Amino acid sequence: MELNYSKALLVISGQCSNAQIINNITCQIPQILNETSLRIDLSGIEVIDSAGLAVLINLLRDCKQHNIKVRFERVPDKLRHLAALSNADELLNT
Repeated sequence: MELNYSKALLVISGQCSNAQIINNITCQIPQILNETSLRIDLSGIEVIDSAGLAVLINLLRDCKQHNIKVRFERVPDKLRHLAALSNADELLNT
């Protein structure tokens, strides 16, 4: 999994499983929470499991608690399908 963060843009790509995504995003949280808005580009995700989706949902929750506007961009169909199965598809439309 690869994570690139710069100036209110978070790009996530590769295989996003629980351990990988949690470790990588946790390192970026302090910087992210200083933003007023955040774009999250998910187009490079090759594989994501339900734990990876949960991490994205938690990131969204943390951002909303800090009044950070979040916009998911270029969400892969496989992630949309997983979110729909989890009744979380509305969250990806933020």
